[in-house]
Parts: sequence; C-alpha cells; structure tokens
Amino acid sequence: MTAGLLPRIRTWRGYRRVFPKAGTWRPGVRAVCARHGLPARRLSTTPPGTCVVFRAGPKRLVKLFPPMVARDAAVEAAALEAARRAGIPVPRLVARGVLEDRVAWPYLILEPVPGRPFREVLARMPRRDRVAVMASVGRMLRALHRLRIPLPRPAWPRRIRLLTGAALAAYRRAGSFSPALRRDLARRLPRLTRPTGSPRLLHADLNEDHVLVACRRGRWIVTGLIDFADAEAGDPMYEWMPLWLGLMGRDPALCRSFLRGYAPGVRVTEAWADRAAAFVLIHAFGPGSVLAALRRDRVDPAALDWAGLRDRVGPARQGLNAAERVPRGGPAAISRHRVCAVRCAPRPRRPRAESG
Repeated sequence: MTAGLLPRIRTWRGYRRVFPKAGTWRPGVRAVCARHGLPARRLSTTPPGTCVVFRAGPKRLVKLFPPMVARDAAVEAAALEAARRAGIPVPRLVARGVLEDRVAWPYLILEPVPGRPFREVLARMPRRDRVAVMASVGRMLRALHRLRIPLPRPAWPRRIRLLTGAALAAYRRAGSFSPALRRDLARRLPRLTRPTGSPRLLHADLNEDHVLVACRRGRWIVTGLIDFADAEAGDPMYEWMPLWLGLMGRDPALCRSFLRGYAPGVRVTEAWADRAAAFVLIHAFGPGSVLAALRRDRVDPAALDWAGLRDRVGPARQGLNAAERVPRGGPAAISRHRVCAVRCAPRPRRPRAESG
C-alpha cells in the first residue's frame, strides 16, 4: 500500500476540485509506471474526460478511475478485449491493477490507437467526408452490437428502471417541461424503453470525442473507437443520445449514412422514432444534453408536447426517410467488418495525437 500519493476523494465535488491539477496525479501515476516498468520522466496529460489519463512514453497510457466509478475499470477492460477480438480498432489492454492509497484507485494501462478526435477535425473536414466517416462508424458499431458479454453492471431491466427514474427526477428538478409533458413522460418512457431481446455490448458514449480519425495519403479513415468506461450490456437503442446529439450534431444526412453502414433495412416508423427519442431522454447523460440542445435552439421547453420534443431531440423520422431506407434500430447480421476510407482536403502536417 502507498500512502498519500493521491488525494483522499470519495465524492464528485471533491474530485472536480482537484481534477484539473496535473501535479496532483503525477505521484500516483509514477507509482503505477514504476510497478509496470514504464517510463515516467516525461508524463503528459491527454484531453480531459471523467478519468485521469497520462501518456507514459509514446506507446502507453495510464488511466486512473476515481473511486466513485471504480467498477468502470473492469467494465472498460472487458469491453475492450471483446471489441478487439471482434476486429474493432480499439486501444489494447496491456495491464490492469489497483493502486492502494488512502483510497483504492483502479487503473488500466493501454496501448493507444492513433488519430485525432472527430470533434477536432470536423471544421476542416469536407461534408462528403463526414458522411462517409459516419458509414464507417455504423459498420463498427454494428460489429460491436453482435457481441454478448457479461459486464459488472446491474442487469439491464434494473438498469433501465434506474436510468428512467433518474431522468424523470432530473427533468422535474429542472422545471423546464410543462406538468402535462412530465406526466406524459412518466407514463411513456417506461413503456418505450422496456427491454426487448438479449442484451448486446454497447459503447454507450460514442460521441465526437470518442471516434478517432486520421488523414492518410489524402484520405480520411476512422482509426479507432476509444473510452469504453461507460459500456453497457443492453438495448442498442441506448446508443442514440451521444450519437445523435453529439457525433452527428442532429444532422439527418450524417444519420442516414451511419444507418446505411449499420444495417440497411425498413423505413423508419413513428414507433421507431418514439423509442429512439425515449432512449435519448433517459440516457445517463441525457437530461443535461437534451436541455442544452433545446437552449441552443431557443425553444421554450414548456411549450412542447411529446411529438415536438421527440422531433427536437431524437432522430427525426421525416429527415431520415428523405432519401434512404434505414433499420429498425436493433442489431443485424454482419458478414465482415471494414473501415471506410474517404478523401480529405490536404492540410499541413502536424504531430499525430494518440488517445485511449
């Protein structure tokens, strides 16, 4: 056991207070590096997320999990190994352990995949390239959803009940929706998110920060999916909140391309749109993201009914049916996994970032 290398943290409030201070974490990260024979002289931080992540040399990342989400380390380790076996480009798990300090800090050591987050290159990526990249992401997620593995999470029916209850409480506290809509949501959401089929492996937070891309020989390729700490074993419809509100930016053309890669199928129905919007609303990060989207739209949430809310924050049925046939939303058979390369505009060479 070490003593005093890391702060004694048991709450998110305490964690947020010290999280941005890189010096707070270096003693603990150095201890992990020493345990595994990794270089620790030039530790550098990676873009901030929920966990503390340091680069230890060019080919290793050390990821510390705060005690409040200690089991996420085991979740991410299991999800990464399953995804790699399925041929999906994700960071390789090198080692895992627990740094026993004043509180226990689980950690993973990862070999990163190359590339830059989609968010960082979006502004300079031609629109036709964004569309093609989405199809590639669809194929990757389709391969992921074929997998059935146990995760150290509550069983999916219980997990959905907990998420729905937490979301309804959040919307009630916010006071943004009318009482009539809140009552409608309380009746509608449990029915629309009722578990169907066997649980599949979900990324559950596939937003614009967790898809990596790179420009190779004048063409953009998707190089990997990262950060599986929020992975779930559940209904694939749960993926829609980070996909639609984050990665796709509520762009129907990007969504059509993603679905074309995921599994071409029947036209989107009102029932499909209802379920997709319901899963957006009850996602663990859904309430904050939904209300932020409505603020950006300068929409008065109190004036919305279910149909208006659904079409604002969920994949819009009219837009998706404009030009393509798309799937019902569940996993489909896949014959092979491949990454779609697309052309990109020439740009000055710059150091290539790697993330895990």
